[in-house]
Order: sequence, then C-alpha cells, then structure tokens
Amino acid sequence: MSGSPFVCLSKLFNRMTSGKFRSLGFDPQTCLALAGARRFRDIIVFLPGLIAWQVVEWRDKRRGAGETVADEDGA
Repeated sequence: MSGSPFVCLSKLFNRMTSGKFRSLGFDPQTCLALAGARRFRDIIVFLPGLIAWQVVEWRDKRRGAGETVADEDGA
C-alpha cells in the first residue's frame, strides 16, 4: 500500500463526496452527513433481521449437525 494514511483518507473522502449528493451541488460536509444518515437507516432496518438469522443459525448449530441431516432426510 502506498502513501500515508492521510492520503488514503483523503481519497476515500473524495470518493464519498463525488457521488449523487455532490452532483446535486451540496458541500462535502453535507454529503457526508447525508451518506451517514443513509447508512444509519440501513443499520436500523436490516440489523434486527441479521440478528434473528444469526440466532437461528446458532440454535441449529447448537442442536447438532446429526439432527438437522436426519430432519432433511425425513427420517
């Protein structure tokens, strides 16, 4: 990896602010705020589903692989 961490962060900042919000004429700080709000909304909407999925997987794994294979075979 070349360059200092500041250069990498600067490139990341330029990519984030050159998206759809920047093309609408918003300043970089507003672009980051709007992008952050979108990410926050995604976390709030999708996180409960991901947690439920992990709980189901954890329960299946805790039950044991032998029982799940037998249930799939119908035996």
